[in-house]
Amino acid sequence: MPSTLSSANSYTSTSGNTSVPVMSSSLTSGFIPSSSSSQELLSRQKKLGGKLAPLVAGLPLYTRSMSRPGDVFFHANGGAIGHTNIVSSDVSMKVDSVDGVGVRKMPMARDNNSAIVFRFYNADLALRAALVVEEWANNYDNGTYARNGVGYSGGPTAGIGITGRVIGALLGSSKFGTGARARLLKYRNRTGMMPKHVICSEMCTLAFQLCMAETEEGFIKLDAKHTLPSNLCNYFLKHTAHWSLVGWR
Repeated sequence: MPSTLSSANSYTSTSGNTSVPVMSSSLTSGFIPSSSSSQELLSRQKKLGGKLAPLVAGLPLYTRSMSRPGDVFFHANGGAIGHTNIVSSDVSMKVDSVDGVGVRKMPMARDNNSAIVFRFYNADLALRAALVVEEWANNYDNGTYARNGVGYSGGPTAGIGITGRVIGALLGSSKFGTGARARLLKYRNRTGMMPKHVICSEMCTLAFQLCMAETEEGFIKLDAKHTLPSNLCNYFLKHTAHWSLVGWR
């Protein structure tokens, strides 16, 4: 769910690998070519804008070879944090949640947005988080998404951008409390630990919460239902023992 940015990328193929990341040489446009000129890279870095450009100064360009399952990236432009995504167990793919579809798995090559990228300190848990959300993805077949996974928002506002789910996220507090605990317990008792609807940042937050105990080191102490992309990004920046800003693109 974008705070100020939007993403309307299309899905063209499916791929899965639950153990070893796969690097597909045919999927390149989702990453900036390492051969790009320094002027091109500086221009793109400046496009991040505001406080973001200084944050990534000195960090490497996020290339396909350094991508890892469970990496979380935020679209960013002009200093604004937007749409939240998670790298799939097959690192040529990403998982996100968008209005009109819900959770989807799609090639990284279809996402050319400027972004900043974070990595969780525990690679095994990050992989588990990626696998959790992959199970939520709606199947894609012959140009159409099925409705067999997790949706984005229900009710009359679905499909119009600013949905009821988004409004609910804006109105509530992102502080972790009894409501968040109750929802996590509800999801854990469902097949596939599937919620009915999630916005993008809610999806990424739940992905890590559902594969960890609340007492476990690195547990994200936010109420996923009321966590916007900017909330989640700020949380990562404050919890550097567990989340590292590893690159930009």
